[in-house]
Amino acid sequence: MKTKIAAILWTILSISLLAKAQTKMPPSNTQKILITFAPTFNKKPLQTNKWYVTAQNDSVKIELVKLYISNIRLYFSNGEVFNEPNSYHLLDTDQPETFNIALHNVPAHKISHIGFSLGIDSLANTAGALEGDLDPSKGMYWAWQSGYINLKIEGISPSCNTRKHAFEFHIGGFLPPNNALRTTKLKVKKQNQHTLTINMDLARFFDTIDLHTFNSIMIPGKSAMQTADKAIKTFLAR
Repeated sequence: MKTKIAAILWTILSISLLAKAQTKMPPSNTQKILITFAPTFNKKPLQTNKWYVTAQNDSVKIELVKLYISNIRLYFSNGEVFNEPNSYHLLDTDQPETFNIALHNVPAHKISHIGFSLGIDSLANTAGALEGDLDPSKGMYWAWQSGYINLKIEGISPSCNTRKHAFEFHIGGFLPPNNALRTTKLKVKKQNQHTLTINMDLARFFDTIDLHTFNSIMIPGKSAMQTADKAIKTFLAR
Protein backbone atom coordinates (compact mmCIF):
# COMPACT_ATOMS: atom_id res chain seq x y z
CA MET A 1 0.00 0.00 0.00
CA LYS A 2 2.78 2.40 0.98
CA THR A 3 4.61 1.49 -2.21
CA LYS A 4 1.57 2.39 -4.34
CA ILE A 5 1.12 5.71 -2.52
CA ALA A 6 4.80 6.54 -2.99
CA ALA A 7 4.56 5.70 -6.68
CA ILE A 8 1.51 7.93 -7.11
CA LEU A 9 3.20 10.81 -5.28
CA TRP A 10 6.34 10.38 -7.38
CA THR A 11 4.27 10.44 -10.57
CA ILE A 12 2.47 13.63 -9.48
CA LEU A 13 5.80 15.26 -8.56
CA SER A 14 7.35 14.26 -11.89
CA ILE A 15 4.43 15.69 -13.86
CA SER A 16 4.60 18.93 -11.85
CA LEU A 17 8.34 19.31 -12.41
CA LEU A 18 7.95 18.57 -16.12
CA ALA A 19 5.18 21.16 -16.44
CA LYS A 20 7.32 23.81 -14.72
CA ALA A 21 10.28 23.03 -16.95
CA GLN A 22 8.13 23.30 -20.05
CA THR A 23 6.71 26.67 -19.01
CA LYS A 24 10.24 28.03 -18.58
CA MET A 25 11.38 26.83 -21.99
CA PRO A 26 10.62 29.22 -24.87
CA PRO A 27 8.38 27.79 -27.58
CA SER A 28 10.26 26.03 -30.37
CA ASN A 29 8.78 28.40 -32.96
CA THR A 30 10.45 31.50 -31.52
CA GLN A 31 13.78 33.17 -32.14
CA LYS A 32 16.21 35.62 -30.58
CA ILE A 33 16.74 38.84 -32.54
CA LEU A 34 19.74 41.10 -31.94
CA ILE A 35 19.19 44.72 -32.95
CA THR A 36 22.31 46.86 -33.35
CA PHE A 37 21.94 50.63 -33.44
CA ALA A 38 25.09 51.81 -35.20
CA PRO A 39 26.01 55.50 -34.75
CA THR A 40 27.61 56.78 -37.95
CA PHE A 41 28.66 60.00 -39.66
CA ASN A 42 28.22 60.07 -43.43
CA LYS A 43 27.61 56.31 -43.35
CA LYS A 44 30.94 55.58 -41.62
CA PRO A 45 31.22 54.40 -37.99
CA LEU A 46 31.10 57.37 -35.65
CA GLN A 47 34.25 58.03 -33.64
CA THR A 48 33.78 60.32 -30.68
CA ASN A 49 36.37 63.06 -30.33
CA LYS A 50 37.14 62.96 -34.05
CA TRP A 51 36.64 66.00 -36.26
CA TYR A 52 33.98 65.91 -38.97
CA VAL A 53 32.74 68.51 -41.45
CA THR A 54 29.01 69.03 -41.95
CA ALA A 55 27.12 70.09 -45.07
CA GLN A 56 26.98 73.56 -43.46
CA ASN A 57 30.79 73.54 -43.58
CA ASP A 58 30.97 73.44 -39.79
CA SER A 59 33.75 71.41 -38.19
CA VAL A 60 32.34 69.34 -35.33
CA LYS A 61 33.78 67.03 -32.72
CA ILE A 62 31.06 64.86 -31.16
CA GLU A 63 32.00 63.94 -27.61
CA LEU A 64 28.83 62.29 -26.33
CA VAL A 65 25.62 60.76 -27.66
CA LYS A 66 22.99 59.37 -25.29
CA LEU A 67 19.47 58.46 -26.31
CA TYR A 68 16.45 56.43 -25.36
CA ILE A 69 15.05 53.83 -27.73
CA SER A 70 11.63 52.59 -26.65
CA ASN A 71 8.47 50.81 -27.80
CA ILE A 72 10.31 48.44 -30.17
CA ARG A 73 8.00 46.61 -32.57
CA LEU A 74 8.70 44.00 -35.23
CA TYR A 75 6.33 43.67 -38.16
CA PHE A 76 6.19 40.33 -39.97
CA SER A 77 5.36 39.52 -43.57
CA ASN A 78 2.32 37.52 -42.43
CA GLY A 79 0.78 40.61 -40.81
CA GLU A 80 1.63 39.78 -37.19
CA VAL A 81 3.35 42.28 -34.88
CA PHE A 82 5.73 41.64 -31.96
CA ASN A 83 5.82 44.30 -29.23
CA GLU A 84 8.76 44.15 -26.84
CA PRO A 85 7.46 44.28 -23.25
CA ASN A 86 8.83 46.99 -20.94
CA SER A 87 10.67 48.43 -23.92
CA TYR A 88 13.02 51.17 -22.65
CA HIS A 89 16.71 51.20 -23.58
CA LEU A 90 19.38 53.83 -22.86
CA LEU A 91 22.11 53.94 -25.52
CA ASP A 92 25.38 55.66 -24.58
CA THR A 93 28.52 56.13 -26.70
CA ASP A 94 30.57 55.87 -23.50
CA GLN A 95 29.19 52.32 -23.20
CA PRO A 96 29.22 50.88 -26.75
CA GLU A 97 27.64 47.61 -25.63
CA THR A 98 24.37 49.46 -24.94
CA PHE A 99 23.82 49.88 -28.69
CA ASN A 100 23.04 46.14 -28.92
CA ILE A 101 19.50 45.17 -27.90
CA ALA A 102 18.46 41.52 -27.69
CA LEU A 103 14.80 40.58 -28.16
CA HIS A 104 13.77 37.16 -26.87
CA ASN A 105 10.90 34.82 -27.75
CA VAL A 106 10.23 36.57 -31.03
CA PRO A 107 7.92 34.61 -33.38
CA ALA A 108 9.99 32.81 -36.01
CA HIS A 109 8.56 34.70 -39.00
CA LYS A 110 10.16 36.83 -41.66
CA ILE A 111 10.52 40.44 -40.48
CA SER A 112 9.43 43.12 -42.95
CA HIS A 113 9.64 46.30 -40.84
CA ILE A 114 10.90 47.52 -37.48
CA GLY A 115 9.31 50.32 -35.49
CA PHE A 116 10.53 52.17 -32.41
CA SER A 117 10.40 55.50 -30.63
CA LEU A 118 13.16 57.97 -29.91
CA GLY A 119 12.46 59.02 -26.35
CA ILE A 120 10.26 58.12 -23.39
CA ASP A 121 6.46 58.05 -23.49
CA SER A 122 4.22 59.94 -21.11
CA LEU A 123 3.38 56.77 -19.15
CA ALA A 124 6.98 56.28 -18.03
CA ASN A 125 7.46 60.00 -17.53
CA THR A 126 4.64 60.09 -14.99
CA ALA A 127 5.28 56.72 -13.31
CA GLY A 128 7.47 58.11 -10.54
CA ALA A 129 10.83 56.73 -9.46
CA LEU A 130 11.98 54.02 -11.86
CA GLU A 131 14.93 51.64 -12.07
CA GLY A 132 17.28 50.23 -14.69
CA ASP A 133 17.83 52.38 -17.75
CA LEU A 134 15.13 54.76 -16.50
CA ASP A 135 16.92 55.43 -13.21
CA PRO A 136 17.33 59.23 -12.85
CA SER A 137 20.94 58.61 -11.77
CA LYS A 138 21.71 57.84 -15.43
CA GLY A 139 21.77 61.60 -16.04
CA MET A 140 18.85 61.65 -18.47
CA TYR A 141 16.14 63.10 -16.24
CA TRP A 142 15.35 66.79 -15.81
CA ALA A 143 12.48 67.02 -13.30
CA TRP A 144 8.92 65.78 -12.97
CA GLN A 145 7.57 68.79 -14.88
CA SER A 146 9.93 68.23 -17.82
CA GLY A 147 10.54 64.48 -17.60
CA TYR A 148 13.26 62.55 -19.36
CA ILE A 149 15.80 63.81 -21.87
CA ASN A 150 15.15 61.77 -24.99
CA LEU A 151 18.43 62.58 -26.70
CA LYS A 152 21.73 64.21 -25.76
CA ILE A 153 24.32 65.25 -28.33
CA GLU A 154 27.31 67.15 -26.99
CA GLY A 155 30.60 68.30 -28.49
CA ILE A 156 32.54 71.29 -29.76
CA SER A 157 32.76 73.32 -32.94
CA PRO A 158 34.72 76.48 -33.82
CA SER A 159 31.44 77.73 -35.28
CA CYS A 160 29.84 77.96 -31.82
CA ASN A 161 30.13 81.34 -30.11
CA THR A 162 29.88 79.69 -26.71
CA ARG A 163 32.17 78.88 -23.79
CA LYS A 164 34.85 76.50 -25.10
CA HIS A 165 32.93 76.47 -28.40
CA ALA A 166 30.61 73.81 -27.00
CA PHE A 167 27.28 72.67 -28.40
CA GLU A 168 24.69 70.92 -26.23
CA PHE A 169 21.48 69.49 -27.61
CA HIS A 170 19.34 68.05 -24.78
CA ILE A 171 16.04 67.20 -26.42
CA GLY A 172 13.01 66.24 -24.37
CA GLY A 173 9.57 67.16 -23.12
CA PHE A 174 6.39 65.10 -22.82
CA LEU A 175 3.60 67.55 -21.98
CA PRO A 176 1.47 69.01 -24.81
CA PRO A 177 2.15 71.00 -26.88
CA ASN A 178 5.85 70.15 -26.44
CA ASN A 179 5.89 66.36 -26.61
CA ALA A 180 9.27 65.59 -28.21
CA LEU A 181 8.75 61.81 -28.46
CA ARG A 182 9.22 60.70 -32.07
CA THR A 183 8.34 57.36 -33.67
CA THR A 184 9.50 55.75 -36.89
CA LYS A 185 8.85 52.59 -38.88
CA LEU A 186 11.60 51.35 -41.18
CA LYS A 187 11.61 48.69 -43.87
CA VAL A 188 14.05 45.90 -43.12
CA LYS A 189 16.24 45.48 -46.17
CA LYS A 190 17.92 42.31 -44.96
CA GLN A 191 17.87 40.10 -41.92
CA ASN A 192 21.15 38.25 -41.48
CA GLN A 193 21.29 35.39 -38.98
CA HIS A 194 18.71 36.88 -36.62
CA THR A 195 20.49 40.26 -36.62
CA LEU A 196 19.09 43.67 -37.60
CA THR A 197 21.22 46.79 -37.96
CA ILE A 198 19.88 50.34 -37.75
CA ASN A 199 22.22 53.18 -38.69
CA MET A 200 21.94 56.46 -36.81
CA ASP A 201 23.69 58.85 -39.19
CA LEU A 202 24.44 62.02 -37.24
CA ALA A 203 25.56 63.80 -40.40
CA ARG A 204 21.85 64.02 -41.29
CA PHE A 205 21.29 65.80 -37.96
CA PHE A 206 24.04 68.40 -38.32
CA ASP A 207 23.55 68.96 -42.05
CA THR A 208 20.39 70.93 -41.32
CA ILE A 209 21.72 72.92 -38.34
CA ASP A 210 23.67 76.19 -38.52
CA LEU A 211 25.88 76.03 -35.44
CA HIS A 212 26.73 79.71 -35.75
CA THR A 213 23.22 80.64 -34.68
CA PHE A 214 21.82 77.48 -33.08
CA ASN A 215 23.94 75.39 -30.75
CA SER A 216 22.05 74.69 -27.52
CA ILE A 217 18.78 73.19 -26.26
CA MET A 218 18.33 72.62 -22.53
CA ILE A 219 14.54 72.78 -22.00
CA PRO A 220 11.35 71.55 -23.70
CA GLY A 221 9.84 73.90 -26.24
CA LYS A 222 9.52 74.76 -29.89
CA SER A 223 13.23 74.32 -30.62
CA ALA A 224 13.26 70.89 -29.00
CA MET A 225 10.24 69.88 -31.07
CA GLN A 226 11.86 70.97 -34.32
CA THR A 227 15.16 69.31 -33.45
CA ALA A 228 13.38 66.08 -32.51
CA ASP A 229 11.95 66.07 -36.03
CA LYS A 230 15.49 66.22 -37.41
CA ALA A 231 16.78 63.56 -35.01
CA ILE A 232 14.27 60.86 -35.95
CA LYS A 233 15.34 61.18 -39.58
CA THR A 234 18.86 60.03 -38.74
CA PHE A 235 17.72 56.40 -38.46
CA LEU A 236 18.11 54.16 -41.51
CA ALA A 237 17.68 50.40 -41.69
CA ARG A 238 20.38 48.46 -43.49
